[in-house]
Amino acid sequence: MACEAGTHPKDFWYMTLQENMLIIAHYRKRDKEQWNHTSSLMALYANSKASKGKRYSPDDFNPYSAQEKKDREPKTKQDINELINKNKSF
Repeated sequence: MACEAGTHPKDFWYMTLQENMLIIAHYRKRDKEQWNHTSSLMALYANSKASKGKRYSPDDFNPYSAQEKKDREPKTKQDINELINKNKSF
């Protein structure tokens, strides 16, 4: 991910792990901000073309919002047991 964020592979190996993690965090934050902007524009356009009664929100177009919503859902007992069994071998 550091290379996707614009770090040259040669520089990657000369930086510490902390420096690489900061670059990745900055990349993710910038990507989220760009998606917030893009999804707002997409919702504005979709609402201008939507039929009566149909409204869109920026969250309908933002992949980060969908993932955050999924992460906030309560986990079932079966999900927790699968996670425990998966990590037992670790």
